[in-house]
Amino acid sequence: MKYASNPDSGRFQVKNVHDLSEGGLSFLTNLKLDTGSKLKIWILLPPNETLVSMDATVVRCPSQSSKRPLFRASIRFVNISAEENIALREVLARFFKNDRLARVPRFVIRRRD
Repeated sequence: MKYASNPDSGRFQVKNVHDLSEGGLSFLTNLKLDTGSKLKIWILLPPNETLVSMDATVVRCPSQSSKRPLFRASIRFVNISAEENIALREVLARFFKNDRLARVPRFVIRRRD
């Protein structure tokens, strides 16, 4: 997963997605994201690396460590189209059928001000 806290900066951080569902996802980050922040997400879904673009909102971003800055950002997808929802459902169905994905989806998240 890749995301930018400022979409105009061109700087991205690479992180692993911890949870993925039809409604949203969570990931670990060393940046505190404000609850209610708007994000733009691009996901390349396997097996054909179908590009899916969605808006998202930060639901929570609690600290995960007292020793270093580490936060678990949970985000909710908003305004997801029927086509995007179908593509996401197919990936999740494949994951649960096979107990793992052949390839982990790649995520690009940009923060919108």
